[in-house]
Amino acid sequence: MRHIPERRPLLQQGGVNYLLRDEFDLPRAAGSVNGTAAEPGPGTRNATSSNVVLSDGNVEVTGVSAWESAYISNNEPIARVAGRVFKSTIMWNSGNGSVIAGLASANSHTSSAFSSNYLSIIRYDTKMQAKYTSLSTSPSIFETNDSVKYAYVFTLRANGKHIFIDDASVWKLCWVDAWVTTTPVYPIVGAGNTNVVTSDYCRIPDNLFLPTPIASDGFSSWGTTDGSGHAETAGIGSGGNGRSWTDNIGTWTASAGAANASALSGGIAAATVATGTTHLFITVACTRSAGDMGITARYTDSSNYLRAYHNGTNAILEQVVSGTPTTKITAAATYSAGAQLRLIVDGVNGRLYYNDALVGTTTSINAGLTATNAGLYTTDTGNTFDNFTVYARGTGGEYAILNSF
Repeated sequence: MRHIPERRPLLQQGGVNYLLRDEFDLPRAAGSVNGTAAEPGPGTRNATSSNVVLSDGNVEVTGVSAWESAYISNNEPIARVAGRVFKSTIMWNSGNGSVIAGLASANSHTSSAFSSNYLSIIRYDTKMQAKYTSLSTSPSIFETNDSVKYAYVFTLRANGKHIFIDDASVWKLCWVDAWVTTTPVYPIVGAGNTNVVTSDYCRIPDNLFLPTPIASDGFSSWGTTDGSGHAETAGIGSGGNGRSWTDNIGTWTASAGAANASALSGGIAAATVATGTTHLFITVACTRSAGDMGITARYTDSSNYLRAYHNGTNAILEQVVSGTPTTKITAAATYSAGAQLRLIVDGVNGRLYYNDALVGTTTSINAGLTATNAGLYTTDTGNTFDNFTVYARGTGGEYAILNSF
């Protein structure tokens, strides 16, 4: 059974208070949930009476033919503040598509609450997706199973969010976006198309948290990261500055907020920063002139490393071992100037995204690639890079603080 953080008293040792807290402890039959107080509180429930029950310490929502069966846990609005944390759990029975959880923009059970400006995770087939309806794609961020309970956390940014999922008792960073600035927001759990979805708590602590990147560079100059590769350049979530770049292959430079290789060696160039861990969440914005452009990770030397890149047609992940490249992921991905290339590496597992769409996954990265260096890769000096950001994936327990909320 997947680990779910334990229940806790109203005021936790260490001083955690809540803006919203519902543990769903007292049973309530269908038709008697709406308008009741959250337990132990604060909060007031808003529920579709005929499809929501409280039983065995869970809220259970039974789907119908549309989203009108959504359960919204709090009548009072929650204002967006950078670092605001929302923590909950989700489990479903079977089926696909019509299971949703997260934060809505309206305190309503009509479908309009789910059709504009909401932040959520949604289950489709055996995947959990990051969802915002103005996007044509909803990127898959985590593989899931029926009848398994998953704990998840949103940490709101001024624009967008981070999503963490508890994977076998380890909080992993699964998504970062800058999609929407909606405020206020309302917690939701919903089901449709005869699905049954349950959750055993919804919590919004008054403590604030945003992850700090290992490295962040907006390339105001070359040589040392400036901390400006992500939106949080001051205050909570800021950091990632002061990391030294190493020109591993070729020569690199930066000007006017963009980095590029000024010279290649053997037809390629690569530069890295030390990260301290092999388990990484790496993002960079790329503008292509020719050849390949992208990311390098687990860089040991010019004969042993990972490289993720776009070649103008496909997005590709390759491993280079003893000088021999092997393709691990490849798929067509429509090129867009300045779009983000994203690589997540976690043990022997890898996930590759381009322009907020999942390109593919692998479970067979060579276990001998263990170096803790990541950075940039190119085969053309005209390719430029901006907004390079590296977060810890979380495999090393970097986000254990989320257990305290």
